[in-house]
Formats: sequence, structure tokens, C-alpha cells
Amino acid sequence: MIGWHILAYLSICVVAYLLGSISSAVIVSRKLFHQDIREYGSGNAGLTNTLRVYGGKAALLTLIGDMAKAAGGVWFAKGLMHFAFGYTPEDPAYLWAGCLGAYFVIAGHIKPIWFEFRGGKGVLTTVASWLFIDWRIAVICFVLFVIVVSTTKYVSLGSVLGMVCFFVCTLIFGLLGAYASLWPPLIFSAVISSTSIFMHRSNIVRLINGTENKLGQRSKEKAEM
Repeated sequence: MIGWHILAYLSICVVAYLLGSISSAVIVSRKLFHQDIREYGSGNAGLTNTLRVYGGKAALLTLIGDMAKAAGGVWFAKGLMHFAFGYTPEDPAYLWAGCLGAYFVIAGHIKPIWFEFRGGKGVLTTVASWLFIDWRIAVICFVLFVIVVSTTKYVSLGSVLGMVCFFVCTLIFGLLGAYASLWPPLIFSAVISSTSIFMHRSNIVRLINGTENKLGQRSKEKAEM
């Protein structure tokens, strides 16, 4: 039985990573504009850069694609553990599987195997994947993001604060007994939030220096390769 569990977890990692590697921003830019979004604006294959470079329609398609792959990764993980072993949301193994699926979707988004391992920063995919694990935290982080961006016009600031909020809320909810086990969501949120903040390191430097682009401004620099 242990061997089958290991095989199931490995399957979750592989399938979720391959799903996450489907870069919606790159596909949309290539299909609609015959360009590669990573060569324009900030060079980031994410929702914000797509919106800045190509506008609302392309951004909406990117959003739908990233939401779909996040849902697919988490649902595959949960479904496999449920139908193969009979686990339910009350079982820690079910929660571990969901978090593992979410993590590898995000890993694929950041380092997509299909697109030269150059992807996005994972904020949208993190929130989207967490919608299918604990929608309450996803909504709190999204609301904070909207408030910060609407008042400051800095998407990067909203993203970084949203990731900090993600970890803090997960810790609080876990300590209040919201999960079958505290450790899966806590470890996941710690790793993902720190990774996302690290991916925004150049943005943080520009925020401190007052040179970060605001929402609606055209990025004047290429992305770090």
C-alpha cells in the first residue's frame, strides 16, 4: 500500500507540474499577436505584463488559462487520492495531496518545461490554486491585493503583501483548527510565499528606489533572464 501511495504522490507532482508549465500568457501572445510576451514589457509571462502589453482581452484569456490549470492540478490531486484510496477532506493525506498539486502547478508556471523554463512569478496561480483548497484565504488575499493596487497603483506591492498575507492567514486558520493537519498548508504557504517574494526581488528594489512602474505605465526595461 505504501508503494501505491508513493506512486500516487509522484503522479500528482508530474501531472501538476506539466499542467502548470502550460504558460497561458505565452500561448495567448503567440496565437493572437505572433509574438512572445517575454520579449516585451517587463518580460514576465504573467497576467500583469499581458495586460500592460496587449490589453484586456489578452489578459482575460490569460486569467482563464491560469485559473484552469490551477484547478486542474488541485482537482487531479484530490480526485486521485479520493478515488484510489477513499480519502476525504477530513484525512491529512487528502490535504497533503491538494497542497502538493498546487505547489507543482505553481512550480510549472514559474519554470515551465514547455517554454524554456521562463515563466511568470506565480502570484495569480497561487491564489487560483488556493481557491480549491481554502477559498476564504484566497479571497482575503485577493481583496488585500485589490485594495493595495487601487490605492498605490503598484501591482508588485500588492503581490508581495498578498503573499505575506497568504502565509499569515494560513498560519492563523491552521492554529484555529481549520484543517485536518496544520503542516501541509503551513509548509506550502511558507515555501510558496517566500518563493514569490524572492521572484519579486527586483520589484522590491525598484519600490524602495521609487522607480517601480505603476499600473497603466509601460515597462521600460527587459526582464531579468
